[in-house]
Amino acid sequence: MAMGLLDEAWIGLRAVADRFEDLAHPTLRLGVTGLARSGKTIFTTALIHALMHGGRLPVFEAMNSGRIAGARLAPQPDDAVPRFPYEDHLARLATLREWPSSTTRISELRLEISYAPLKGGLRHLTLDLVDYPGEWLLDLPLLDMSYADFCRQALDSPSPRSIFKTARRCPQARSAR
Repeated sequence: MAMGLLDEAWIGLRAVADRFEDLAHPTLRLGVTGLARSGKTIFTTALIHALMHGGRLPVFEAMNSGRIAGARLAPQPDDAVPRFPYEDHLARLATLREWPSSTTRISELRLEISYAPLKGGLRHLTLDLVDYPGEWLLDLPLLDMSYADFCRQALDSPSPRSIFKTARRCPQARSAR
């Protein structure tokens, strides 16, 4: 009994400490979203490069006014998620003059940004940038749909796209009609 109470007190203390850490050193997780081939990887690479090397970002007021003191790459937040290959993408763009390949799996990169708040001083923000395949957006409506419902909708669609043409082979849809 005493051990359980001690464990719960420790967990509560860690939660309070984590909350204070978040206030003192906030973390922002940013998922770059868009359809396939819309430029998410290029945008992410350019944003990282601009933050780290003082690039021109005219609509980002903090950067434009000089309040961003600098940014640096930081260790990954989650070793189970692949690191966004920033250096490879930058080399491919700058040296080879080629677009990076399409994103095929989720990846992320952590930046530590030093900035001056409007009221003065110097603070730090941890920015986790997440890149994922744009095709995932097309799958979101399917989350709440059964296979039979998908086939039925595809067959009833007034102008089925090429992806839906294969739905004509859905056995559940034919038997449900």
